[in-house]
Amino acid sequence: MRVIVQNIVDNTSSLAFEARSDFIIGSGPAAHVRLPSARFVWPDHVSVQRRNNGWVASVRPGADKVVLDGQSIGHGVTRRLRDISTLSLAQFTITLDSSTAVDSSREDESVEMHRLQHDLHALTLQRINLHVFEVREGGPSPDQLDEVNKAIDDVLHNELRARVISDDAMRSRLLVQAFKTRFEIKDRAQRDDAAAPAPRVRTPGRNHNMEMQAVRCLEQVLREVPGIVPDEPMSAEAEAAFDRTVRVCAAKMSQPLVEYIIGQLLKKLTCDLLFGLGPLQDLMDAPGINEIMVVEPSLVYVERVRTLPDKKTYSEVVRSNKTFVNNDLLLSVIERIVAPLGRRIDLSQPTVDARLPKARVHAIIPPLALRGPCLTIRRFGKQAGNIDELVANKLLNRGAAAFLSAAVRGRKNIIVAGGTGAGKTTLLNALGRLIPAGERIVTIEDAAELRLDHEHVVSLEARPQNSEGRGEVTIRELVKNALRMRPDRVIVGECRGGEAIDMLQAMNTGHAGCLTTIHANSAEDVMSRLETLICSAIDLPLPAVRRQVSQAINLVVYIQRLGVGRRITQIAEVMGINPGTGEVEVEQIFSAGRDGRLRATGYMPSFLPSFVASGLLTDSEWLSSEAA
Repeated sequence: MRVIVQNIVDNTSSLAFEARSDFIIGSGPAAHVRLPSARFVWPDHVSVQRRNNGWVASVRPGADKVVLDGQSIGHGVTRRLRDISTLSLAQFTITLDSSTAVDSSREDESVEMHRLQHDLHALTLQRINLHVFEVREGGPSPDQLDEVNKAIDDVLHNELRARVISDDAMRSRLLVQAFKTRFEIKDRAQRDDAAAPAPRVRTPGRNHNMEMQAVRCLEQVLREVPGIVPDEPMSAEAEAAFDRTVRVCAAKMSQPLVEYIIGQLLKKLTCDLLFGLGPLQDLMDAPGINEIMVVEPSLVYVERVRTLPDKKTYSEVVRSNKTFVNNDLLLSVIERIVAPLGRRIDLSQPTVDARLPKARVHAIIPPLALRGPCLTIRRFGKQAGNIDELVANKLLNRGAAAFLSAAVRGRKNIIVAGGTGAGKTTLLNALGRLIPAGERIVTIEDAAELRLDHEHVVSLEARPQNSEGRGEVTIRELVKNALRMRPDRVIVGECRGGEAIDMLQAMNTGHAGCLTTIHANSAEDVMSRLETLICSAIDLPLPAVRRQVSQAINLVVYIQRLGVGRRITQIAEVMGINPGTGEVEVEQIFSAGRDGRLRATGYMPSFLPSFVASGLLTDSEWLSSEAA
């Protein structure tokens, strides 16, 4: 069990203990987790004991009550712990995490590796002056890398030589990590979809002859341990086989080759820290990763795109093998991301949203994040997908694609709805690319992600307030400005506030063919969601709001993330107001069955005759029996 203690007075948080058996939380010298607060915390205040089927906690007789998972418990009461439980005692919030087992030997190895990396980083910084380095978007310059390379070589041949080369156990661990890292880099370079982009942070000091020998050794290891996946934790069996095979190969390697491979690993790790995003830099360089989610320093997940043998793709969330040394290193990476953008994150402003050239970033730190700094990076796609690519990936079928294409060209107002990460922006981008060339488009987003292949596009991006609480420009203000820019189409990345009323008014005042997205649970729920957003922003009678909604919106497209991947599960027409209930009604045109496949329901939308008459759509196209 991992025990993390947060002091809400001075706002510090740290990993206090790794428990493998019973332990005590208190203020006394015998306590395994010591809380320095003699006035409110007893020397052995809480006892945590391991049972066959989990962990339990109890309060010492006579001690003050504590709050466990939101419930107050006193002495004599024993409560079972959850996989992750929270205990509040005096000014301390204690997280008890038994969701992952602890391997003491591997933990000791990890701590020693972290110390080595920390010392190498610190000693390298003593030899160079980063302040004179020009900050470059494309990464460090060759001169910068050359200076860092010389500094690291000097450290490895002097202060750290005994720890890196002379220590057999450390040398073996470093070689194993070096081969794992080389395997991940080799895999990225060989993937069909990689287009072989150069990494943002290159490793200095490469030697061609040594690299060729290292490649041959790596190929021998991979032949012995097939089936491992890059950037993901290995199974216990695969890891043992990998370690064993590397050690066998190392016995046949020359000493200069061993030193070279280890040196290149340590140079890479150090340069990633100095010039990149540390442990996350490999994930940012890797193809096929849509999202990086740092839950806490030791727990990083990624959403990875997989390609099936038939070239179809799907995405899945998996745990990465990347970790941070501690909270401070993760916080420094977050600050490195947001500082050049004029943003800040600290105790007075513990959340931040930012946009990098190739990603959207959200970060939240203690005291709001109880387990340490939390970072989410959503990478933008390398290229915007069109509707044909969405059909190929089974997001929708040919009939639905033909129908939506006709709806966009026929200037129908469309809302794309769904949950977080369902693919709303991807679908919005594909629909935007269906707009005929020559039309003037104004796009408005919180973080600019849309990539339309039109020439006549004006892209606007909202701006948050600065550190003084000034300078904010909201999406609602940008929507109002867009209407003065003579747009043929307005595309709003997401309606989640008062901009909903301005968007509807734009749709109702001659700007037909607008597109936007919204968070909702279904196509029917979109109507009530819009009503809520509008009524919270402006004082209008509900009947008037419903008239606005029913007159402005033509189609709702609902997209979900299912077990088989992202799918459009509903395409519905907004019918108008039901005379009996007074609510806005929608009628399903396409709907997914229990198997998740999208099919036409048989309902004929009211505008279909005009589409057929104008040649935008034929019955054979949109009634295609092909199912997604």
